[in-house]
Amino acid sequence: MIKIQINDVLALKTSYLRLIKPLVLDKLKFLKLSLEHLQDHTKIVDKDIVSVKSYTKDIANIIRPTKVAKGYFNKPVYIYGVQHYLDGINNINTVNLNDLTNLINTLLDPTKNELDLILIGDPENLKDTSDNLLAQYNLVNAGELDVLKLAFDYKGEIGSIVRHFFYDRNLTTFCPYCNQGIALHTENANTGKTADQFNLDHFFDKDNNPLLALSVFNLVPCDTTCNLTNKYTTPFSDKFHLNPYISGFKRDMVFKPVYDIISDEITEIELKITVDRNSARHLQLIGDKDKLDEQPEHGNLNVFQIYTKYNRDDVLKKSGRILRNMRRTAINIDSLKSILGEIGMVDSYENFKKWYEEHIYTEFHEKEFDKQAYSKLNRDMLDFVYEAYSDSIYNEVRKIISNSYLPTKGGE
Repeated sequence: MIKIQINDVLALKTSYLRLIKPLVLDKLKFLKLSLEHLQDHTKIVDKDIVSVKSYTKDIANIIRPTKVAKGYFNKPVYIYGVQHYLDGINNINTVNLNDLTNLINTLLDPTKNELDLILIGDPENLKDTSDNLLAQYNLVNAGELDVLKLAFDYKGEIGSIVRHFFYDRNLTTFCPYCNQGIALHTENANTGKTADQFNLDHFFDKDNNPLLALSVFNLVPCDTTCNLTNKYTTPFSDKFHLNPYISGFKRDMVFKPVYDIISDEITEIELKITVDRNSARHLQLIGDKDKLDEQPEHGNLNVFQIYTKYNRDDVLKKSGRILRNMRRTAINIDSLKSILGEIGMVDSYENFKKWYEEHIYTEFHEKEFDKQAYSKLNRDMLDFVYEAYSDSIYNEVRKIISNSYLPTKGGE
């Protein structure tokens, strides 16, 4: 898990809210009118019918056990349709139209900022904000959630606008869930055809959390496999899953190469968890079990199959070549002295960083891990190599490595 780094969070929030909020407000206004019509047909105003009839039909279809007939809510018969839409229905109480209306009134209220908190609220508070609103108005059953989806419609026109908002910004280059697959949108400059594409995963699923379907920090750019194959319908929570808008693995989980001295190859990449078994972070890494894969729906390491992905033959072979390169440098004092005191540069820290990025082809700092695939793996291998040596010249390198995790140097 690599944290998604956003240079200007306020600018992102502002531009997203300016673009998406007016569209959601329009939908909420139409949905409110439909709900009011279905509760009291005397409130129907002729000029509103064309704008809201499709919402009214959708709501009726959610409530009714059978679909309403074609044309049932067309303008000439709209009032009649509204008056009789409940004919033959025995389960109307499963959808509380009045409480739905009250929630929508709250979201529409310009003196409150509930809608802003839903659309651009901080990722740490998103789920609580949504849950509290639904609980406040006792909206818990599937029918009521389906009605709310009509306003927060990710599959419709607004969803397309949201996706293009992310395409235009490319918040990350590689998938934050696995740090392997591409998560970049690029287009052919001549034809306009898409060359690379990423998925937008709903961290909190939109079916059970319809208010969060369009929330900017509930949408995670990631590769197709992580989204549609690994995660798919697995319900995520703050307790059992790590959110890439909040944090990456950091040093709480490190890739540890198992090296065969005889064959001179890496035989396995272990996932070493460095936090306490009973810690909150442990739950987000592998759930409440002791070992990987014992709880496949809990913990990002399990859900995204990180062990399997990092123990493919191609990854092991490439990692072996990189590790041998690191080892050769680490045991060559003259080479290290040359790197640390490179001619024309007096800062040994920057010299070492420059050498690493030019020879290992991945990023040195945590805050830049999202720019290259396997950045976390390669940095962990570097740390592993230099931890194995104790001479003073290597101590200088270990100090550089340790300092690199400080926020002032580029740590997460």
